[in-house]
Amino acid sequence: MADDAPVTVVGLLGGRPVGDAATAALASAALVAGGRVQLAAVADLLPPDARTVVVGAGLGALDHVGADPGPAVVLASGDPGFFGIVRALAARLGGTDRLVVHPAPSSVSLAFARLGLPWDTAVVRSCHTGDAVRVAAEVARAEVAAVLTGPDAPPEAVGAALVALGAHHRLVVVATRLGEPGEALVRCTDLADLAAGRFDHRSVVVLAHPSPPAKAAALGGRPVADFAHRASMITKPEVRSVVLGKLDLPAAGVVWDVGAGSGSVAIEAALAAPGLRVIAVERNHDDAERVHANAAALGASVDVVEGAAPAVLHRLPPPDRVFVGGGGLAVLDACFAALRPGGRLVATFAAVDRAAAAHRLLGNLVLVGVDRAEVLPDGGIRLAADNPVFVAWGDAPAAAVGDHHRRVVVGVGCSSTAVADEVSAVVADALAAAGETAADAFATIDVRAGHPALPSATITFPSSLLGVVDVPNPSAAVDIAVGTPSVAEAAALLAAGPGGRLVVPKGKGATATAAVAVGRVGPGSGSVDIVGLGPGGAAHRTPAATAAVRQADAVIGYGPYVDAVGPLLRPGQLVFRGTMGAEAERAGAALDLARCGWRVALVSSGDAGVFAMAARTIERAAAGDVAVRMIPGVTAAHAAAAVAGTPLGRAHALVTLSDRHLSWATIEDQLRAAASSGMALALYNPRSAGRPGNLARARDVLAEVLDPSTPVVVVTDATGPDQSVVHTTLSALDPEIVGMRSMVLVAGR
Repeated sequence: MADDAPVTVVGLLGGRPVGDAATAALASAALVAGGRVQLAAVADLLPPDARTVVVGAGLGALDHVGADPGPAVVLASGDPGFFGIVRALAARLGGTDRLVVHPAPSSVSLAFARLGLPWDTAVVRSCHTGDAVRVAAEVARAEVAAVLTGPDAPPEAVGAALVALGAHHRLVVVATRLGEPGEALVRCTDLADLAAGRFDHRSVVVLAHPSPPAKAAALGGRPVADFAHRASMITKPEVRSVVLGKLDLPAAGVVWDVGAGSGSVAIEAALAAPGLRVIAVERNHDDAERVHANAAALGASVDVVEGAAPAVLHRLPPPDRVFVGGGGLAVLDACFAALRPGGRLVATFAAVDRAAAAHRLLGNLVLVGVDRAEVLPDGGIRLAADNPVFVAWGDAPAAAVGDHHRRVVVGVGCSSTAVADEVSAVVADALAAAGETAADAFATIDVRAGHPALPSATITFPSSLLGVVDVPNPSAAVDIAVGTPSVAEAAALLAAGPGGRLVVPKGKGATATAAVAVGRVGPGSGSVDIVGLGPGGAAHRTPAATAAVRQADAVIGYGPYVDAVGPLLRPGQLVFRGTMGAEAERAGAALDLARCGWRVALVSSGDAGVFAMAARTIERAAAGDVAVRMIPGVTAAHAAAAVAGTPLGRAHALVTLSDRHLSWATIEDQLRAAASSGMALALYNPRSAGRPGNLARARDVLAEVLDPSTPVVVVTDATGPDQSVVHTTLSALDPEIVGMRSMVLVAGR
């Protein structure tokens, strides 16, 4: 037995060796190892007395090869050194010194050859052993890529993972059994088509953004006749050229065409820069169908989203460039707010007032006038003017790279019985798939706080907050178990900070899941603005409150209060509508987000510092690790007094009748003391479903001190659409007319 005898590895193409040296190695072999099909294919080339060993999935037969006196030959498909058997064999032989390799063309090189494509810049990955999600994350942004598939990760699994990551390769081909009987090339229309198909697992998936024809590189200018359109609702070629020039299209990224009409700008952008993901947004169904048809006719890859902006914009990935061709100033504001840092928006207008407003937002404006030559009956030429078009453009502020650091977060979900080894394994797999060696932070759900399998400094979020995060892989089973459809993905995105992106969707182990998100967070960038919205409509809201909501990354509040600022919300903001009685949870959620770099607006009616969210939040922020700012609002008491015509012009006291955080005995003492002093009273939280008798009890306490004829005013929904004012006296006060939105004013002496 020789432990230094050479071992020859022969790659096969269509079951046959390539080259005389490979054929000679088979002809002199004493032992040949390979798959059953491979051994049968070369049987006629082997000596009559050659022994054969079948190599199965476990590769255990390779142990016999290393110990055999030889000559020994191992069979492989294609190039054995390219995601092939050479690595496993070298590990068993203690190195590569004994190996002699005769390769055949790899399946990847054959695939690109069949397509006539160069592949020197291709990213090539294998998922022969599964894990399509990890491999998809590694090729999603590649200009050219190839994925070798296997039984546990067939082509359709790779397609589904790429769709979930938002990849948009224009060329998608499945190459099957190359060089063998049954060879096939299947061209998919897109990645969704790949995900929906069923393919042989012995395949190579080729992905690419093909270079456009040379004439497509010009920025705009295709004639109007090239596009189907409705009643001349199309950006004219000359204006289109200016728009595309101002957009300054990058090689890769996301472009929105909002109010797309015929889709001419989107289509020209897609043709000029095929590495872009171009999304056309159009609310008119017939126009949206025309965009589809125009893109198909011109060979452009354009995603069409049918719906009205700005409502549909939150469903789209953040853009690097935006063209706004219709929709008004509200759409312009929403699109500009959605831009990535340093991104650019270009918009066109026919009306000077809208153009002027756009100039105030964007900073740049030109008027494009076009005169077209027309031939006169006598053969002469005259110039006829098109309607002039205003073109406005501007850039979103660039992120201060020097002040921000890249933040890698692993979100972890686990069962109560999970062990540290299992969690560590799924975390390691997720980080490897992301191409990272370590995480800056870990995050999970609050019910797993302190779990022994998780790192001690793991960030936690309540299920109610995790539940509002849009994730690619929600789970009904997880929702039933812990109250949110996502833990790993949602926690990773929240902890990564505003603008964080999921780079590795959740991977599953036996008792744990892990996902990876990446964001950029500056030191001390997170903050909480506790915003008083005033008593009712926007007319009584301060400009500072409006600005705080608009500028926030996240808006948190009791549901009706969040709904009240609905017109101020923009796409991309995280919005958390809480329930009555969950004030502590909202305060905690706001601070948790701020610690992860979010600018949070915590909204409350009236003045947030008066029997509202401020006290609870500031108590929780006592550690001083979060910047907290108060934005005052018009108090409910002063709004009610103004509406009732009974200003609180002298000394007065504000007293809450809510005994959720204060004993009733203390409230009685406060009522007696204030009434005895002669001060007027404004009674907050006078009556609710949970406290139906408190106002009657307060009335009886006041009757011990005040005259029964003391004037009382009940104001409900002050300054709001359901405002009502009832004048009565202390003895005649009927608690049944009072609700949660009421304020009770009691006159002083």
